[in-house]
Amino acid sequence: PWESGYQEWLANTIGPEAALNNLAICDELSDPDHDGLCNLLEYAFGGNPLVADAALIRPRLSLRDNLWILTVRQRVDTLDLAITPQATATLGVNLADWRADLMTPLGSRPATSSIDEFDYRLDDGATREAFLRVQTQLTSP
Repeated sequence: PWESGYQEWLANTIGPEAALNNLAICDELSDPDHDGLCNLLEYAFGGNPLVADAALIRPRLSLRDNLWILTVRQRVDTLDLAITPQATATLGVNLADWRADLMTPLGSRPATSSIDEFDYRLDDGATREAFLRVQTQLTSP
């Protein structure tokens, strides 16, 4: 009886006994494969926390037709995730500087049966220099 898609995924990926008893590998912020992506991001982007696959699943930034496009792999088979691409012109301490309205969704395509790739355009007039992030958090299903 798992409480969320994340916990079920973790039990299926790492094993139910380890998922219940080993916080060193099952915590949302743990990185058991040491590839730079914590378990929450592995879950959200369709990775495996026991395989160093970050290069294959992390968000990618590309320049297409003079537009900056952020491509984000997103799990689409669960209701317990909130994934929000955001941009800011500064790296100050004010969290209000991070804005989702500077990223325009362009569409998506299937990557696997449970993962789609979504493209977001950094708006032209947003800023000459920008920092991007993908805010990812678990929500209640």
